[in-house]
This record gives sequence, C-alpha cells and structure tokens, in this order.
Amino acid sequence: MTIQEQYIELQKCRKQQSSDILNNKKRIAWEYFRSLTDVSNLEKNLSSNFMLYFAPLKQIRGTNMVSWQVGDNKEIYVDESFAITNPELTNIQLQHEVLHGLTSFKENQQYFFGHRYDGSGKSIYMGLDEASTQMFAEDMSGVRLDENTDYLYTIKNVMRVMKSIFSADTIAEQFLNNSNRFEEQFNEATSFKFEPFALLMNDVYTLSKSYHYSSLTQEQIQELTAKKNKLFRFTSNLINQFAQDNPTIIDKICDELNDENMQQKLNIRRTELSDSSIHRR
Repeated sequence: MTIQEQYIELQKCRKQQSSDILNNKKRIAWEYFRSLTDVSNLEKNLSSNFMLYFAPLKQIRGTNMVSWQVGDNKEIYVDESFAITNPELTNIQLQHEVLHGLTSFKENQQYFFGHRYDGSGKSIYMGLDEASTQMFAEDMSGVRLDENTDYLYTIKNVMRVMKSIFSADTIAEQFLNNSNRFEEQFNEATSFKFEPFALLMNDVYTLSKSYHYSSLTQEQIQELTAKKNKLFRFTSNLINQFAQDNPTIIDKICDELNDENMQQKLNIRRTELSDSSIHRR
C-alpha cells in the first residue's frame, strides 16, 4: 500500500484516545528546550491540535507508532496491541512522536535536522533527525532504552557523543531548525565530513529499522554490521581528536552515555588515577 492508502485504512479502524498525555508531553518538550535555545518555531507548532489514536498499525504500516501532519493537526497512531503490552515503552515513544510533531515543520515546510525536505520520499538527514529525537525523548522521559529494545540504539548514542563534544544547545538549535551551527562546527572539526557522516547515520538507521520490523538478508546483515563498525571508528577517532586538547572530554562522554556496552564499542573508558598519582600521608 502507498502511504495515502495506509492512512485511509487507518481512518477506517482507528480509536481516538484522550489527548491529555500528548498535551503534557508538549509542555515537557517546551520546558526542556527553552533552557537551551530559541523555541519560537516550536511554540508555533504547540498551537496545533495533537490527536492520539489506537489502531492495528503494525498490520497496516509495519511499525508500532507513527505521526501524520493533517492540515493543522498532528495525528499520532499507536499499534493497539503494542500499547497494551508495552505501556512504559509506549510512554517514551509518545514523547518521540510529539517531538516530531513539534519540530518537523517550519513555515509550512517539512524539515529533517535543519534541512528542508523535498518530498522525494528520502532524506539523508532522516537518520540524524531520528537519532536526535530519540536522544531528547529519553532525556525528557528519564529512561534509557537498551540495545535489545531500541533499534535506534547505535545512532542515538553516537548523537550523545556529539552532544558532549559540541554541546546540547548546538544540537538542539539544528534539531529545532533554528540554524545549522552544529553542522558548521562539525565540518570545521572534520574537514567537511558532515555529509558523509549524515549518509552513514542514515544507512545505519534504515538497515536497523528494517532488521527490527521485518528482516534482512545475510548480506544486508553483514552490511549493517560493517556500517556500524565504520560509524564507531569514525566517532572514536573524533573523540580522540578532541581529547588531545581536552582529556576530560572522555569522562564527559562516558557520563553522557552511561553505558559500558557503548563505551566498549567506541573503545573509550573513564580516566583512572594511577597508583603513582595517589599520595598518602
């Protein structure tokens, strides 16, 4: 089915739910971002009517949750079976979808991570946008999803590294489509490797999503593993580059990740005092 056909099917069987939870998550997002950057565009989207529906979404669209822009309304659909059996996960992912509704549109144009979407069905910035959305949603919810639960695990944690290196407000600025300051700083630090980085993040996102919701061939699984490893190597090298001038950045990144599994993948560990540096009196 086309996306439009999927939407028509959902309209036939959807069950409207109370929007109170969505209004609360809108408020949480506004409070979180106003301490980091300009929220004028986000505030314009706050006035939109957010509506929540349960439906057999997995059967119709193949995912557990999705948001649609319909006129001035933001419609969020949740697979009914998923919502009933996974209430905590549903709560976190609703914050994720609310963030899409608050950040994806600027002056009636759709954006992905600071770049206007051309309607082609593809954007190389989608992976960056999804990773940042999940990172911020988890920060707002106070819950971290692990590798077995979240197919965005790899790319959201790479964005946590970027948040530690370039600052939360810099990431938030581009995520809210206020400026491309993160991209500019990233290019300056990496000799203009932002576009290859965005492509790699998007490839990992696309393959990880397919692996989670459907299946991959053995060749595609090997491709996903290779691209994850390439992403880990790139991120690790970037960490080491910044650590040369600021060794404490590694501890900052470890604190942000709070995940030994990811630290091992990036080949980093907290600074430890050597025995010789301990002075006993």
